[in-house]
Amino acid sequence: MTDNYYSILGIEEVASQDAIQKAYRRLAMKWHPDRHHDKTADDRRKAEEKFKTVKQAYETLSDPTKRRDYDAIWGVPKEEGEDDSMPWWARSARTPEEAFQHAYRAYGRAKPTPVRGEDIHIKVAIEVQTALRGGKVTVKVPIDERCASCHGTGQAATIHLCQKCGGSGHYFTGKKWQYCKSCDSMGHTRDCTACDGTGRIKGSRSLEVTVPPNTLPGRKLRLIGQGSPGSNGGESGDVFCTISVRKEGKTYLKGLDVYTEGRVDCISAMLGGTRNIDVFGQEYSVTIPPGTGAGKSLKLSGLGLRDAQAGKVGDLFIRVIIDIPKGKIAEDRLVHLRRFAGLETEPAPAPAAAQKPARRQTTRHENPGAADSPATPKQSAKAAEEAKRPRPAFAPNVAGYHLRRLAEPEYDSYLAASQVFADYEASVSDWRHQIQSPQKAVEIRTKVKREEDANRLLIDGRAPVILIELLDAFRHENFADKLAVIGNYAFLAYSAAAGVVIEDAGRSGLFGKRIQFIARKPIGESVIMKALQRADSTFIRSPGHVGKFSARNETGFVVDIIGAVASASAAVIPSSLLTDECAEIIEFGIGNLLRPGLVSAVIVSKVGRMERLTAISPLAFAAYKGWMATLRTLPKDKQENSAKLAALAKEIGKGVVANA
Repeated sequence: MTDNYYSILGIEEVASQDAIQKAYRRLAMKWHPDRHHDKTADDRRKAEEKFKTVKQAYETLSDPTKRRDYDAIWGVPKEEGEDDSMPWWARSARTPEEAFQHAYRAYGRAKPTPVRGEDIHIKVAIEVQTALRGGKVTVKVPIDERCASCHGTGQAATIHLCQKCGGSGHYFTGKKWQYCKSCDSMGHTRDCTACDGTGRIKGSRSLEVTVPPNTLPGRKLRLIGQGSPGSNGGESGDVFCTISVRKEGKTYLKGLDVYTEGRVDCISAMLGGTRNIDVFGQEYSVTIPPGTGAGKSLKLSGLGLRDAQAGKVGDLFIRVIIDIPKGKIAEDRLVHLRRFAGLETEPAPAPAAAQKPARRQTTRHENPGAADSPATPKQSAKAAEEAKRPRPAFAPNVAGYHLRRLAEPEYDSYLAASQVFADYEASVSDWRHQIQSPQKAVEIRTKVKREEDANRLLIDGRAPVILIELLDAFRHENFADKLAVIGNYAFLAYSAAAGVVIEDAGRSGLFGKRIQFIARKPIGESVIMKALQRADSTFIRSPGHVGKFSARNETGFVVDIIGAVASASAAVIPSSLLTDECAEIIEFGIGNLLRPGLVSAVIVSKVGRMERLTAISPLAFAAYKGWMATLRTLPKDKQENSAKLAALAKEIGKGVVANA
């Protein structure tokens, strides 16, 4: 039998109430949980159990009635060993606490104190879809269930022989005979054989966890009352689920951003457009750029996980999987596909009654009216002759810029690519005038795509991608031939037409985040805005000079179109108050800029994409910048920069001839 209450408090059995109180205060101060908060979890648990034992001993011995009953049960025997005169409810107890509870049960005086069950902590891994939209997951929780045989009491319905001593009440340890404590030396016991008298059986329980939307990794979900069962009528503990988000294939979570895959049919991937893509069982309307390849990621802003506490929201990134049609494809569609891939040519059409206008040829320069009417055979022959004429030598360094003349193989590759793009432009024009079938335009566009793939290796493209997108959108809205570049981006057309590269254009910031056009004919604001948002959906209208259309995208790239709207010659605001040169352009005169002619050339981006860029002639550009260098109203650094750009335009202009 374990220590009784007197030994727990460290006092004699005849101790006075004052001695009992002093002993309790000393031990309570020693084992109080607040004095062990900095210890380990095991030390804190032991201190708490010790404090409860001391408190229970004090509550029993400080009450005269309870002390008298306790002494009657657990009085110290005169000899070693247990007193056979003790009642059954005392002999069957293993601890003083249990004996005291049995005594009160026997006499109906008290009930045992309810004890709450322990909390259970588990980890739960969920899918990205569940974390994003919420849902239900089933988990298995290890729980010590109440024994079904004894209903959690630990006592069997009938008395049975003790399994430890075999019913003798004692057993031999190898050195001496020992009284059996399992049955209190009685040889029989009421302990439940299913749970060994503990009243608990180890097991597991399946629980359904409700996961709310936008559940972040590390969040804890609480299941109230689903933990370990309490004892003596106490309530059950809780289950705490720590959430983690697992990766499944290409679907995973990175911070608040969600990455997954979506299927796009091959036609939409090639031609582009707005399509519905199924993601996690929900369809999203996604704008697919033309020429989208497998593996490209499409970003849907604001559709990732939302962190309410931080006030942040992630994005959804869809990795494109090209979906090939299943089943048999009709023969007529296969014919179009073979022609589209260049594996089969289209039969020559029957001769038309009306003569077809000659196609526009690739030139490095043209007059202002060339874009408004098809080129005549005489003009085409002249353009082809000028394209083959010898290129002049250029000074290697001009006003701080280094010029590199294209080698003949590189220049020949550029001329060949330009001719392919010119054929494509002519086919689109023919299709719009209903002279050519749309299938033919598609075939030539496929040829352009193959040429652009080759450009990546053969041509050192310098045009920014945003400029290529803008020119493509302007041509799609049918007003590209009404515009001419007047700012620094005109050097892209000059260098392409002259067969020269400005090596340090990027380092010197020659091509910034503003491009300026002159509109040779009025253009509706809604049409311009539609084209800009086709190139980049983030473009918005921005305020500026009277008579100028201006817009800006989210990266700060600005597009100015002067003369596209009315009142182009209205109030003049000097550029010292604005960041553009609209006031100076209007003062110099739009007519003076356009009168010397225009230069049109095919420009190439770093990834090989091609578009046609039309600019004012180098002569007009040099005259305009030279005039700006003399304006005393401008800052000195701007005057010096204008003089440098004028010198650069004159040098490159030696290889460019613009028709009057």
